[in-house]
Amino acid sequence: MTNAPGLLVRDPQIIFSLPPTLRWEVTRRHPYYVMSWEIAAQPDEVLSPPYRAMRNTIRASLHAIQVSEAYQDPSLDPAEAGFSDIDAAWLDGAIAPLQVSSILGTLHKILPQESRQICAEFFERSAAIPDEDKDSSDTEKTAIAVAGLELIEDLKGTTELAKSLPGLMVSLNIHAPQRAVVDAVKSLHADLRARLDIEEHRRRWNKLGEYLNVWDRREGWEAGTYDARRETPLRDISQELGLPVSSVLNHYKKAFEYVFGHSYTPELWSRYMFVPKYGGFLGSAPSIQRTRRDRQSRTRRDVPSSSVGEQGAGDFVSSAAETTDSISESNWLMDLQSLIGLGRTDAQIAQELECKESEAAHARSVFEARQAEGL
Repeated sequence: MTNAPGLLVRDPQIIFSLPPTLRWEVTRRHPYYVMSWEIAAQPDEVLSPPYRAMRNTIRASLHAIQVSEAYQDPSLDPAEAGFSDIDAAWLDGAIAPLQVSSILGTLHKILPQESRQICAEFFERSAAIPDEDKDSSDTEKTAIAVAGLELIEDLKGTTELAKSLPGLMVSLNIHAPQRAVVDAVKSLHADLRARLDIEEHRRRWNKLGEYLNVWDRREGWEAGTYDARRETPLRDISQELGLPVSSVLNHYKKAFEYVFGHSYTPELWSRYMFVPKYGGFLGSAPSIQRTRRDRQSRTRRDVPSSSVGEQGAGDFVSSAAETTDSISESNWLMDLQSLIGLGRTDAQIAQELECKESEAAHARSVFEARQAEGL
């Protein structure tokens, strides 16, 4: 698992160990998701190619946190988001339905270029046959289908395509006795864990609700947004919940690990929570905003109506413009936290970044308060 510059990839082992309801709970709290879901949800038909490319880039960032579809409002609870009637077989997170996109992604990763080219040729032939004609007896259409089947036979003879898929991506024989299937899966599971040196760990996601309760209070999460004005110090949370401060601190760090897919560090929080939350990019007004004498009110460039379709276009353009417009704000917040880390005084920061000393002092107080709490 690798991280692109500035992009924190969420560990799939952590997210996919959760049942779908809890997977949604941690995903809707992730700052990438809160910032991006509305733009990611825009359908192709309302967007021109440039805006579609922008949307696709945003979707790619969400893929990094294992989100590839169903971009829903983060204010929705699991039942409202459609997770109340999920098949019980998936609820404990031990198995999950295999998505077509996952299979395609795996093939892209494991196949060499020549084999991918053969696959592309097969799908190109397959695309020539409409769905309703795939089983047609029409001679011409059948000829196309036969050509596709012949290509499949060619595929079977390709060394790379004859390989098994990695991990436990297997097919189950539903006609086999259930005991035989269970025993076979147990054997495969144990063998793969041994080869990958994966230790057995007790599941703790049954306490995730408690972890997120602390997270929500400390980070000011409510109704799908983060608001720094709603933050509650850990000591106050300790008193409210009747728990030791050490337990509350541990709950917070465990929640961070589930939300981000990485163990908590002050550096990760600073980069991925401080800037978006205090800059007002997570649904609330900015808590720290630069003001300077030469600051001009932000204006938006008019976008020709031909650039996007009619349905939903206004919302998308507005969101995209705000995203682009906020880059300078996020940059100065990152500079601000860097200078604090370098030990600059508030006066020095104000001079270097052309902001008020009170703004630098406010940011400093945020970091000092968290440091005092063990964060």
